[in-house]
Amino acid sequence: MQNGTAPRGTGSVGSILSIEHPHIKKWLSALPWGIAVLYGAMAWLAHPSFRLTFFGDVAQLSLSLVLVAAFAANALAAEDRARRFWWLMTLGSVFWLVSQVVWTYYELWERMPSPDPGLGAVLLFLHLAPMTAALTVMPHKGSGIPSLTTLSMGMILTWWLFLYTYLVVPWQYMHASPALCSRAFNSLYTVEDLVFMALLVVLSFHATGGWRKLYLGLLMGSAVYTAGSVVLDRLIDQKHYYTGSRYDLLFILPVAWLAYVAASFPPEPGGLESEAPIRSDGRIGWVTLVALLSVPCLLVWNNFSGVPEGVRDFRLVAGLAAIGMLALMLFAKQYVLAGKLSEALTLSEYNVAELMQLREQLERKATHDSMTGLLNRPTVIMSLERELARARREHGRVAAL
Repeated sequence: MQNGTAPRGTGSVGSILSIEHPHIKKWLSALPWGIAVLYGAMAWLAHPSFRLTFFGDVAQLSLSLVLVAAFAANALAAEDRARRFWWLMTLGSVFWLVSQVVWTYYELWERMPSPDPGLGAVLLFLHLAPMTAALTVMPHKGSGIPSLTTLSMGMILTWWLFLYTYLVVPWQYMHASPALCSRAFNSLYTVEDLVFMALLVVLSFHATGGWRKLYLGLLMGSAVYTAGSVVLDRLIDQKHYYTGSRYDLLFILPVAWLAYVAASFPPEPGGLESEAPIRSDGRIGWVTLVALLSVPCLLVWNNFSGVPEGVRDFRLVAGLAAIGMLALMLFAKQYVLAGKLSEALTLSEYNVAELMQLREQLERKATHDSMTGLLNRPTVIMSLERELARARREHGRVAAL
């Protein structure tokens, strides 16, 4: 999870947040730890009851809301790449918050466990897609946003949706198997977490200053959260978990840390680097190319996986649909790129014509008098000297009029 860059112009919402009211971010930095301390005390002292469940769900919702606010505050105070980065992180945290709302609805209103996996699980899985896309923006770079980043991020999101549809959905609807469905979801969610952390490791090596501290802080929180999620999944499967228990600290503490890291990020972190947009587009392009090529590979594996025929057919349809969508986005990228190339060629031709015209004008100014338009004295003398030298070589004569 991440945070913003330099404040925007005076009078903007970002400048209000970062300059006129700095205590807002201080409150956002302190509030997560207050919630975590209170949660820990209740988890150790209270016994399982509906009141404890109510407290646990409300506290988790509050913590998720603080995380959204911390990301959004940085987005309002950021510019260019950092702004895009923070809004994507905010979107991911909103998905996370809504998944908590779904969980709370089932526990407090329906008085039953949330379906696993259900809508809440889908939103929980999707929250990392925009966050992963946010990392591909590389906000520590000082240049503007690469021109094709939006389409590339759309391809990445489509790829994650395909993986969820390919691995999890068949065991929900086509060949219902709660155990296989839960196992597939937990495995895919863990892989998604690992991919997110791997990108944080790479970015922390390339970034400097405040951005490196941010990436390392997010990496630490994500690592603890991922390990805690694995433990909590096992406890839920073993029926040992209840909301408000001490096990919830495996969720509360890393989320509080992530909110703190985002809220304490300085508006001017330093360590910005410059990078040509073409190079940045190329890196993102490699990621999308790997995503595109992985789909047919999974379809080939599907034919030899030994799954039920209904599952195999569903995966084939999902894969073909994903290939179609990814191909359309790739075509859109190529279309935009061709348009930009055409514009660049037209501009180059125009610039060459301008340079030729400017050269002719400079040559004329160098050889002609600006007032009379006739050849100037140095040009006339140079011409005479050239003709005299030629006459000497050829033993001829020269006449001047």
